[in-house]
Amino acid sequence: MNLNNNQNLSNKKVENKSYKNFFFKWSKLNDSKLKDLKFFETDLSESIYKDLNISSTILENVLCWNSLFSKCVFENIKTKNFDSRDNEFNHCTFKDIIFETSCLRGSILNNCNFENVKFIGTDLKKIHFKKCNMKDVTFESCDLFMANFKENIAINTEISRSNIFFVKLDKTSKKDINIIDCTN
Repeated sequence: MNLNNNQNLSNKKVENKSYKNFFFKWSKLNDSKLKDLKFFETDLSESIYKDLNISSTILENVLCWNSLFSKCVFENIKTKNFDSRDNEFNHCTFKDIIFETSCLRGSILNNCNFENVKFIGTDLKKIHFKKCNMKDVTFESCDLFMANFKENIAINTEISRSNIFFVKLDKTSKKDINIIDCTN
């Protein structure tokens, strides 16, 4: 399905659909619920997402660059080769998420909540976590070059076997994040 770019959609409920080679760039999606979706080889970049609830969704070989997410809820999401760089997330919730061999490079996450989130082999260069709550978050074999952790609350959070060269951890993050077998 190829939607025209520059769509403005509100109050949508979409369930049990698959999209391949789908384009939804330069668009707005507000106050919507998306459940049991599968996106393959899709471009969702340069869009604005507000009050969006996405659950039980798979994203593989998907682009989502330079987008703005506000008050969104992401739950039970699995990604593989998901390229989501240079995005801004404000007041978003991430629960039961797996980012595998994905990229969130350069993204900014402000006042977000993370629970049971796994970053595995993910490019997190220059990512910024600010005033986020992290519970049961794992960073495994990730590239965190120049990542910034500031004013976060972390419980049972671990960085293992990852590149932490030039990572900035404020006092709270240094105390609350367990770092194991990392290179710097």
